[in-house]
Amino acid sequence: MDDTQACHFHFDRPLCYSNVVTFLSFSKDGRWLFSASSSGAVKVWDTERWVESARLKGCRGEEPIAVEISPSQRWLAIVQRSCMHIYRGCSPWTLERKLSPDVSAPSSKWCFAAFSPFCADEDYEFAALSTSMLSILDCSNGWTSQRPRRSQSFSLASARVTGFVFTACGLWLVCSYADGRLEVWSTDPLAKERTLRGHAGAITCLRSVPKCAGCDPHVITCGADGRMCIWNACSWDVAVVDETRSWLDRLHSCTPSTDWLVTVGSGLIVWRCKYDGDGELDASLHQRLEAADSMQSFRAAAFCGQSGTLVSSSGDGALSLWSRRDGPPASVSQTASLPLDRSRTTTDLFSELRHPTRPMRKVSEPFMKAAAVVRPATQWTHRVLSRPATPVSGMTALLSRSRSAASCGIDATTSDAGTQAKARGLSQSSSASELRQWSSKKFDFEAIFSQRMIPTRGY
Repeated sequence: MDDTQACHFHFDRPLCYSNVVTFLSFSKDGRWLFSASSSGAVKVWDTERWVESARLKGCRGEEPIAVEISPSQRWLAIVQRSCMHIYRGCSPWTLERKLSPDVSAPSSKWCFAAFSPFCADEDYEFAALSTSMLSILDCSNGWTSQRPRRSQSFSLASARVTGFVFTACGLWLVCSYADGRLEVWSTDPLAKERTLRGHAGAITCLRSVPKCAGCDPHVITCGADGRMCIWNACSWDVAVVDETRSWLDRLHSCTPSTDWLVTVGSGLIVWRCKYDGDGELDASLHQRLEAADSMQSFRAAAFCGQSGTLVSSSGDGALSLWSRRDGPPASVSQTASLPLDRSRTTTDLFSELRHPTRPMRKVSEPFMKAAAVVRPATQWTHRVLSRPATPVSGMTALLSRSRSAASCGIDATTSDAGTQAKARGLSQSSSASELRQWSSKKFDFEAIFSQRMIPTRGY
């Protein structure tokens, strides 16, 4: 058993509860974690202490589409539809430039952006995709000029763009769509080369696998059909991961590294990545993770290859940290023996694998003390409000009762005696002074008694 098989991922602790985090990404060296939510801001987390280090402001109330960091970690780009913010890639995270979409098209919006990995130690090119144009900018000398090196008109009349990446070799730009298409563009000259299809539904995520020495560059796509496709960027051959291995689940996103791959659906699925003798990438199922501090499904995840940590977000705003520990996962012997059989259903697979139960959350001590406080029975009072009432004087109330009794043929003396008896009973109650100040308003006794009706109490 190799080193990757002899470890598993375990829930470490919750990081925070906030707005729903829709995008997560680590810096190249694993020093920083970036989380984006619908509030429009991007939080920067210090991974050494796991505390919030900074908050980068974008367009308020506009969810960031992507957060991209350059290969040299010099620049950080926050992509939003109306504007793109370029920050310095280190503390104090100074705002360097704001980039607007194509000014010649007033309705143009940003879609995605990506840094070229052509040179790992130097920032070379930056590709920006809008609804009207695809441009490649020179970012090697900063952002003093917005004039693109190369540009090409672009149209989104057919379907929405769901992903945009450079390949690890830097020679190709790949764009994915909501109708299942995958377009491949050459970077020099900037032109569309081919259109590919590997999913029956929408492509929900597109990622480029980091460069590995002696191996071909690869691109990974995940779709709403539950499939995960691994594309060879040299021959553009595709290897489709069988639906039974991806659990027939809608995959929201994925995060690859040189040794691991994590797909995000209703649960997190950790895959082992290996290259064969021909340089082809193969992914084998390693572990399935369920939400430990949330009752909702996962939304995003990011994996740090340097520290072996995994961060995930859930639909209720929970941000969780998973750490790598020694020892194989509990279900590795069961999952490794599953054959690739398309005839098997999801129900059969879930019946064979026993998922760990979700641990209970510890109730805080102040809440337990507050719940243990019970008021004595003598302090409880019961009040019934039949209808809106107004305070009146005692003489007015006595006259109204006498007139109503006389109209119904009831002896006023008897009625007054009964009223006095009730008053003596109320004087013994702690709420008597309060009840004497209220009387019925717009209550017609004659109409009710003439119809032989008895008024009921309202609540």
